[in-house]
Amino acid sequence: MSSHKPKFKNISADTTDWLIKHHLPYELWMMRESLAAARRGAPTRVQQNWQVEGFGLHSRNLIEFLKNGESCGFNPADFTTNAFSVNKRFLRSTLLDMINQQISHLTTGRTENPSCKFDEADWIETANAIEKEFKRWIDNLSPEWFEKWEQRERMGEQDTQDGLMEHRVGPASTTGTPSKVHRTDFAAVKKNDSA
Repeated sequence: MSSHKPKFKNISADTTDWLIKHHLPYELWMMRESLAAARRGAPTRVQQNWQVEGFGLHSRNLIEFLKNGESCGFNPADFTTNAFSVNKRFLRSTLLDMINQQISHLTTGRTENPSCKFDEADWIETANAIEKEFKRWIDNLSPEWFEKWEQRERMGEQDTQDGLMEHRVGPASTTGTPSKVHRTDFAAVKKNDSA
């Protein structure tokens, strides 16, 4: 159960601006890039584990923010209109349990049983839930905070005409052009995976 956090008490305007313009975009970017890398696979087990753990870590940070979790210093509702309320059930609880037990913490819940591991289907379900809830949060930002969100660092994202996001992957060339561009539509990924 999370406690009420007084609205921006003892938090400077620079800090809240930096959260909106840098930290949240960074967490989204890292979650998306880690997911894409984990889905592509890696040549070694340790490299694959790094990718999955990166996805789990950045997903967990976004989940904590969106759920107004104890370990997050910000309440997402403080940035929104009254139409928004925190939805602590936007993600299946067993997914967060898996992230906490298998990635974030040393617990007795860690498993070597492949059927109980946080796997690709779980990654996609987690990413889809976060993307959907984050969009709901953005759609309810107050005008002041929406304007600041629009000024965010793009962190490799590029808006496209069809509403998909393009995520730049790989080292940039000397001209700043990315080596690869991946288009991600997590809703379509989920739809295709359930078919």
